[in-house]
Amino acid sequence: MTHRRCFAGLFLVAGLLSFAAAALANPYEVKDVRVDETADTAAKAREKAHAAAETLAFTKLIHRLVLAEDHAKIPPPSRAELAALVSDFGVTEEKASSVRYIGRLVFRFKTEAVRKLLRDKGVGFAETESKPLVVVPLFQGQGPLTLWEAPNPWKAAWQAMPSHDGLVPLVVPLGDLADVATVSVERANKGEAQALMTLAQRYEAAGALVPRAVLRTDARKGVPVVEIAVSRFGPGGLVSSSSISLAAEGREDADTLLRRAASALAVQVQDEWKRINVLRFDAMGITPAMVPVNGLKDWLEVRRRLEGVAVVRQIDVIQMSRDSVRIALHHLGDPQQLVTALKQSDLSLALEGDQWMLRSATAGIPVLGGGGGTAAPRP
Repeated sequence: MTHRRCFAGLFLVAGLLSFAAAALANPYEVKDVRVDETADTAAKAREKAHAAAETLAFTKLIHRLVLAEDHAKIPPPSRAELAALVSDFGVTEEKASSVRYIGRLVFRFKTEAVRKLLRDKGVGFAETESKPLVVVPLFQGQGPLTLWEAPNPWKAAWQAMPSHDGLVPLVVPLGDLADVATVSVERANKGEAQALMTLAQRYEAAGALVPRAVLRTDARKGVPVVEIAVSRFGPGGLVSSSSISLAAEGREDADTLLRRAASALAVQVQDEWKRINVLRFDAMGITPAMVPVNGLKDWLEVRRRLEGVAVVRQIDVIQMSRDSVRIALHHLGDPQQLVTALKQSDLSLALEGDQWMLRSATAGIPVLGGGGGTAAPRP
């Protein structure tokens, strides 16, 4: 039997649909892996459940990092192969009887081992987490267009989706008085960017996704059909728009169809982000940058953020002064991919004249004060 380190932990779920829990501190950590297994004895049920959880966690990880079209290229590993990929695991919740085990677990995978597996399979993957999107689900059935008012089965479909821990966190608003006052049905339908961004900021999101679903019945086949127009908004206004149409399959009822449509849209959002941010190990770049700072504390905060950016492989400190730090960023991909990745960590990288300037997007300026510099290789 393979033994691995187990860490204990308790994850609390509260407030704004658990937005804080949606953030990925580590793209190679998979939380909320739920299992329910039975066997002849409690010990066997536990062992069976942990094995199932390990496989499920790996599947979740692949779905997080890899484009949907490439999932089939990564078959489930054997127990021995998984043992080489898992760093440690923890149990956040469990119940057991003499023959049954129910649990919620969290797994941490070895970054370099998983990267090697995916590269050996010739599969592209992304690790950069996007800032969240707030989802504003407009719905029209036989009655008028609705958003916050019940019934809104389209909103319910988004709320009923399993906890989505993809690289793009999707947040469904509570629909409380503040939300209603910020974005009305009319404003959402007209795509009033300012109102939508105010709502997004309330949920600490960087943009809004407005999927407008119209549910009807196919007169010829007599099955539910949903037609969805999707608009995405950012600080600058409308970013993109698209549409899809899905018809019920088999014995699907309208609610099941809407849940499938919400899941399909979520996958589409995730894949669009992954395509932009696929790690390019064959294209390593070095970008020199100047970091304006107010003191050492600022610089240390900027550096902490840099070390959490997936495409940044090494940070060389070239020169430090009271009000600036000159660095060289070793990174995967081209500078534009670096700019996108840094933005998700509230760091702004832009050309000013012929000099790249790296600034903190949340604190006007970052940190510093005397001392030497050393290279900081990424793990």
